[in-house]
Amino acid sequence: MKELIDAYFKEKSLVEHQIKSFDDFVTNRIQRIVDSITIGEESGPGMVKPEVEDYEIALGKASIDTPTAIEADGTEKAIYPMEARIRNLTYHSNVWLEFILYKGGIEISRDKLQIGKLPIMVRSSYCSLKKENMEKVMQAKFSDEEYRENLIKAGEDISESGGYLIVGGTERVLISLEDLAPNRVLVEYTSKYGRSVETAKVFSQHEGYRALISIELRKDGVLAITLPTVAGDLPLVVLLKALGLESDEEIVNNLISDLTMERYAFANIEESAQEHLVINRDDAINYLGKKIAGGQAKEYRLNRVNNLLDRVLLPHLGTNTEDRLKKAIFLARMGEAVLALAMKKTA
Repeated sequence: MKELIDAYFKEKSLVEHQIKSFDDFVTNRIQRIVDSITIGEESGPGMVKPEVEDYEIALGKASIDTPTAIEADGTEKAIYPMEARIRNLTYHSNVWLEFILYKGGIEISRDKLQIGKLPIMVRSSYCSLKKENMEKVMQAKFSDEEYRENLIKAGEDISESGGYLIVGGTERVLISLEDLAPNRVLVEYTSKYGRSVETAKVFSQHEGYRALISIELRKDGVLAITLPTVAGDLPLVVLLKALGLESDEEIVNNLISDLTMERYAFANIEESAQEHLVINRDDAINYLGKKIAGGQAKEYRLNRVNNLLDRVLLPHLGTNTEDRLKKAIFLARMGEAVLALAMKKTA
């Protein structure tokens, strides 16, 4: 094992995972986040619908420069990590985004505007110490020896591995934490209410948005689901009906695959009907509206519910109305996993 580890670190740096993650974020994920932005009820992904008739704004390509600093006279110049440390500056780059204006579906203008600044990880692909970036700044081509000499002139150790940020002159390290894999269901016992509770949870992650959804089996046998932006929990059957599994037969068929679980399924359906008066989809939508926006106008409550079901709930399965049934089946399977754990059908 020791030989294997030694062989790995002869080729790989201890911080390589940090640098690769940062490069992927800048190169791919920022653009995916931009492409998924929707502003305005009638706009599509990557579009902004202003309150002006016939006009639309498309969000184009996001890009960043090599790190720069603004001097006292207002000029902007390229900067290296050592200068940022000495001058107590943040080692960051300008972030640019292309905006394309359409009128009646025809492009009438295209502009690239600065939308912010992003701290740059030392030795990443966007760092000034990268050979290609240094050549671009100095407008010259270097041999490997000349490159090492320029690194020394910039005050840098040629064996520097990087993998950290410089903010206000201080080096900041990103600490990796162990977490649940996104978009995968974990079923476990959770210590809660002074007892062991059967729980299924999933971190739904999509284009920068991450939300925890969990289902637990209450003491009375009811499956309750906890959602982001919603206070307290909700009966799972109510949410399934809101998502499109209206009939009791549909719920039973998707919630259980073993007849020994029938009593749990019927108990949950009965609780939904008798305690919450939820029989069909309209009842469920109305219940959710009162739960998340009680006291508000009916239209506002409906908009909040639609936003919850389409964009907040399990976004990795889709963010359109037609994806609701898929989400209902996914949640029903999570509920079945909880019941299986409660009945000792799984370890």
